[in-house]
Amino acid sequence: MSGPVTERYVDARELAQLMGVSVRTVNRMTAAGMPSETWGLGRTRRYLPSEALAWARNLTTIKGDNRAGKRANATR
Repeated sequence: MSGPVTERYVDARELAQLMGVSVRTVNRMTAAGMPSETWGLGRTRRYLPSEALAWARNLTTIKGDNRAGKRANATR
């Protein structure tokens, strides 16, 4: 019998691989508000993949809605 599965924190490089984007894109998304935590004296930034992916999905949905609205208004 195994216990609950806990998600591990990943660094920007690992998150970029999971998301299929560059580390630079992860850094831009972090600056835009993607959830992350800093650890230790070096202030190493870590991410929970599920939180980062959910944030990115929500951002994509919001941007997609805005684009659709602009197109609809442009045809009027």
